[in-house]
Amino acid sequence: MKNNQVVLIGNIGRDPELKQTAKGETMANFTIATSNGYFDKQAKKWNELPSDWHNIRAFGAVAEQLHDYSKGQRVLVTGKLKADQYEKDGEKKTFNYVNIESIALYFKPKKGGAPELPSVVTAPPSDDPADELPF
Repeated sequence: MKNNQVVLIGNIGRDPELKQTAKGETMANFTIATSNGYFDKQAKKWNELPSDWHNIRAFGAVAEQLHDYSKGQRVLVTGKLKADQYEKDGEKKTFNYVNIESIALYFKPKKGGAPELPSVVTAPPSDDPADELPF
């Protein structure tokens, strides 16, 4: 059972930035904006609230496929919430992000046509034994 599972549907906020790690693995960083809002029954309208922004990081096969993705595209990502701690100017800081394991890009249906199926990229299963710990 996975206790740390994140699923987000949103729009890519900036083009994925691809890099190589010190070990030679491909890594990508980008952001996703998710919409918030509610339906006002009395006014019979949808009220949009400010978007939430999420830092996204991908490694390996998933990261390598992100060169085809760009700002504004609607995606569904699944992954784990992670936190990197570092020190800057003598102060401890934390950088929270979603380390994605899969991403699906959804295309709008063409006028009068059927919607295209999403393109899904998935990372291989993790060998980290901490993923299966019950706490």
